[in-house]
Amino acid sequence: MELVRALQTGTATGDAKFDAVASFASAVIARRGAVDDAELQAFLNAGYNQQQALEVVLGISLATLCNFANSLAGTPVNPQLTPYLPGAI
Repeated sequence: MELVRALQTGTATGDAKFDAVASFASAVIARRGAVDDAELQAFLNAGYNQQQALEVVLGISLATLCNFANSLAGTPVNPQLTPYLPGAI
C-alpha cells in the first residue's frame, strides 16, 4: 500500500526502478509523448529497454481511453478502487 501511495503522490518509493518508470510515465503524460532524450535515457539507464518505453506509452494510452469512455458513460467507480481516487490519499 505504501508503494501505491508513493506512486500516486509522486514521492520516492525507495526502489530505483519503480522511481524511474514513474518519472518516465509522468514525463510521457506531461509532454504528450514527446519526452526529451535525457528522460528516455534515464529510463533506459534504470534497466528498461525501448520496448518497455513503448509499453509505458501504450499503458497510458489505454488508461486514457478507458477513463474518457467511462466518464462519457457515467460508469461508477468500483468500490474496491475508491480509496485510490484523487482526494482519498
